[in-house]
Amino acid sequence: MYVASSGPLPAPIHLRLEIT
Repeated sequence: MYVASSGPLPAPIHLRLEIT
């Protein structure tokens, strides 16, 4: 949880980075 509130990327993609 670091790019979720610090980038133009949506939440889904941020979560995918955490899962993978």
